[in-house]
Amino acid sequence: TQSTWATQLASFEGSRSAVESRLLQLSQQSEQLQSYIQQVEEERSRLRHELSAAMERLGSETQNVEKDHMTIEQQRELIAKLQMEVSSFDIVRRKMHNIIQELKGNIRVFVRVRPCIFQPLAGATMPIEIFSNVTPEGQQQLELTVTSDMIGRQQSVSGRPKKFSFRFDRIFEGSNQQVVFDEISQLVQSALDGYRVCIFAYGQTGSGKTFTMEGN
Repeated sequence: TQSTWATQLASFEGSRSAVESRLLQLSQQSEQLQSYIQQVEEERSRLRHELSAAMERLGSETQNVEKDHMTIEQQRELIAKLQMEVSSFDIVRRKMHNIIQELKGNIRVFVRVRPCIFQPLAGATMPIEIFSNVTPEGQQQLELTVTSDMIGRQQSVSGRPKKFSFRFDRIFEGSNQQVVFDEISQLVQSALDGYRVCIFAYGQTGSGKTFTMEGN
């Protein structure tokens, strides 16, 4: 009948409208998904590019680290070699220094002449005259000429001055502390090198022992 056909037609029309609406909705979702997929592809491409650049930098840095490591190892080997050379040279230096000190004499006697601490009386001369020279054997000779005592009296009946001669390995006459130290420092170096060394100052009270050892 016509009413039945009309009802079915209306039902089909409603179904078609719903299907078209659903199709439109799915089409919009598909477009959104395609846009999202495109964004994801672009992000993935960007990340791949950054990863490739990072790998290149990592490879370059790895090469630099390997070069630095090789340089460090070479420097360590050079330092070890130089330390061995310095150690061997130091052993030779110690032996040569000790030989030089032995050639100078295992027992050496130095003298330091202290200036007079008093002034002669008016009209009198200095009671002691000091003269130093070098002997043919290479020793330094010190001559003391005593003309009078401290108050100007003659020291001999004949009136001739008394002379005394002494020989030393080194005479410090009018020398400052630096000159004395330069001579003694060689013995101090021998002591630092491990050799037995003894240095002592001998003389009567007031002769300048403490001053020579300690300075001002």
